[in-house]
Amino acid sequence: MAAAAASGNSVVQRLRSVPWRGRDALVVFLLPWVVLPIVLVLGLQLVAPNLPGVQGYLHALSQNQPQASFSLVVVDAAGSFLTIGYYLRKYGASLRDLGLRRFNLWRALLYLIVILLAFGFLVEGAYLVVQALDPSFNATQAQTTEFPGTQFSLLGLLGLVVIPPLIEESVFRGFMFPAFSKRHGVVVGAIATSVLFGFAHLQGNISVYTFVLSLLLCGLYLRTNSIIPGMAVHMLNNYVAYMGTLHK
Repeated sequence: MAAAAASGNSVVQRLRSVPWRGRDALVVFLLPWVVLPIVLVLGLQLVAPNLPGVQGYLHALSQNQPQASFSLVVVDAAGSFLTIGYYLRKYGASLRDLGLRRFNLWRALLYLIVILLAFGFLVEGAYLVVQALDPSFNATQAQTTEFPGTQFSLLGLLGLVVIPPLIEESVFRGFMFPAFSKRHGVVVGAIATSVLFGFAHLQGNISVYTFVLSLLLCGLYLRTNSIIPGMAVHMLNNYVAYMGTLHK
């Protein structure tokens, strides 16, 4: 017990010792996730009248065509990784500081089982709380996706299941969670990170769902000292969600 507590304390200390700050974390969230997509789309709309190819691309985006949607995923990934890379270089930090560390596989599997057992109950509890506060809240609203379709596709797999967990775990659990924990502690850091993670999904019931998921992934990071297990859990979650959105 004492060894486990000491190990946990060392993880928290390491988490809170990252050189970047909360304001850096807000830039990593706002720049690639909010500013870049808005600037890109507005810029394309400005030049579209003179460029038929751009008009076609914007139309494809509005129709959620896979190739166009995937291009935005790539842009978001590039923006996120470049922004994180800038701060790692600025502070002389490494990928290990971002949480990309080796981990104990058996411990990670144990916590994965715990998460799978607890997740459904926690989400349902969160839904009940939100419904009590807002009776108009619809917990059963169908999830919208940028890759709608009737069958499994490689772009859908990459654009929803593979790339987003790599980006989101690096941005939210790897960069933002330590930054917010540095000043306010891991509990506040996990809540702040999870609020922004839920907000990023822009759909009421999915935002609540992802808020709970983020809290568990923050806990998983604390227990394993790595964001890699969280990436695996996140991919599994997105795969199940993706398969559930395919029209029969």
